[in-house]
Amino acid sequence: MNARTPARQRVDSLGNGNATYQGQNAMVHNAGHNGSLNPGQSATFGYVVSGSGGDSTTSLPCRVG
Repeated sequence: MNARTPARQRVDSLGNGNATYQGQNAMVHNAGHNGSLNPGQSATFGYVVSGSGGDSTTSLPCRVG
């Protein structure tokens, strides 16, 4: 999953995934325990975003890629 956080905000913590960051962009990859899924299965992850300004929404615009 790729996401871009609003200006002056950042991902503080992430559960059930591993992330790489480049500026405001975050790319979340599977964690070791959920990296192999059979058809019909799913995996979820959670995150906490903090910072001032930006957007007050409770979700990040993202795309699966």
